[in-house]
Amino acid sequence: NGTAKKPGPLEIESSRARPTSNKLSPDDVQRLRAMSKKDIMAKLKKDVAQMGSISSSTIAEDVALSTILDSITLSQFHGLLESSYAVKLSDEYLFRENTTLNKLVEVVKLGYAPDDGEGGGGALAQPSSQGGIAGALGCPPGVRCVIM
Repeated sequence: NGTAKKPGPLEIESSRARPTSNKLSPDDVQRLRAMSKKDIMAKLKKDVAQMGSISSSTIAEDVALSTILDSITLSQFHGLLESSYAVKLSDEYLFRENTTLNKLVEVVKLGYAPDDGEGGGGALAQPSSQGGIAGALGCPPGVRCVIM
C-alpha cells in the first residue's frame, strides 16, 4: 500500500544516534513485559551498544555492566531503563559488580529489581563489612572513603 509504518516506542530506528527514551503507556509496558527474554536481551544489547558507541556483538551478557559502560553513560542508561523500560532501580544498582545484562532481562520482565533492597535503597541499605567511618558510610570493602 506504500505507506511507511511509524515506529512505536518499543522499536528503535537504526538511523538514530541514541536509543528511544519515550515514556511508555500502560499498554506498551504490558507488551514489553510480555516480550521473550531473547527479545528483551536483543533490545538491551542494542541500547547499550548505542549508548556506549560499541558493537553489540562485543557485549557479553554475563559481564558486569559497569565494565562495559563508563559511569556517566551508566547514569544515562539508568534514565533510559526508567523511561523506556518502565523499570524502577536505585541510582547505584547499575554500578554493582553483579548487575549484568542477563540480570537486567529479569529486571525488565518484572519491572523492578528484587535484589535492590526496600524502596530502591540498594547497596546502601546493606550493612558494610567494614568498621569505623567507612562502614558507617557504606563504603565497599577495599575502597577508602575520604572526607574533605
